[in-house]
Formats: sequence, structure tokens, C-alpha cells
Amino acid sequence: MASNKKNTLTPDITMGEVYEGGALNTISIDELLGNKVAIRQLVNEVNAKNRQIEKIADEKLSLERENAALKNQSQLRWYDALFNAIGAIVLAIGTNILSSNKVSAILLILVGIACIAIVNIIGIVRANQKDK
Repeated sequence: MASNKKNTLTPDITMGEVYEGGALNTISIDELLGNKVAIRQLVNEVNAKNRQIEKIADEKLSLERENAALKNQSQLRWYDALFNAIGAIVLAIGTNILSSNKVSAILLILVGIACIAIVNIIGIVRANQKDK
């Protein structure tokens, strides 16, 4: 907005860009000083815009947090898959050597089962926390 020497605000845009078929009129400071309704309307509009800005900022922050949580969840799923695979491999090796060395085989089977169980329990706990 441009300002001229008579304390008058002149917009930099034409009325056609704002309203259909009209022209923006300049408003002098003196005209605003005596017009309580216009001042109140201006203050209300500024307050409404500030509330909109706050709402958008809150929504942006919420979406950023959700995005970070989803990225973290994706990374944790890779760990879940890795430890499930390790547990399954240890379990398979333990089952394979069960006929030759029962103590080592049972130990490997228990470690494999524990690994798979822990990963699945952690996944269930994480899912319950996400729902809250």
C-alpha cells in the first residue's frame, strides 16, 4: 500500500482484483479516527486473522509431529523384521541340531522363541501406546 502526503492510504491493487466492477477508495486517517464502527471492524478482522494464523500454526505443528512419528514407526518396523528373522533363524538352527546336541539345541530354540516373542510384545505395546 502506498501512502501519500495527506495521511491517506492508497492501495497498490485495483478494485477489479478485489471486488467485481468497483474501485477501492482511499481512507484517510481522519475518517478512521471518528468512525468507531470502522475501527472496531478493522480490529475484529485483525483478531480473526491472528486466530486463523494460530490455528494453521497448531495444525502444522501437529502434522509435523505425526510425520515424525510415522518416520520413526517405519524405522522401528525394520528392526522388528530384522529381529524376527534372527529369531526364526536361531530357532531353525536349534531345531536342526536337536538330534545331535540336545542341550545346545534347546538353548538355541529358547533364544529364538524369546527373540520372536520380545519383538512381538514390543510391537503390541507400541500399537497400544499409539492408540491412546
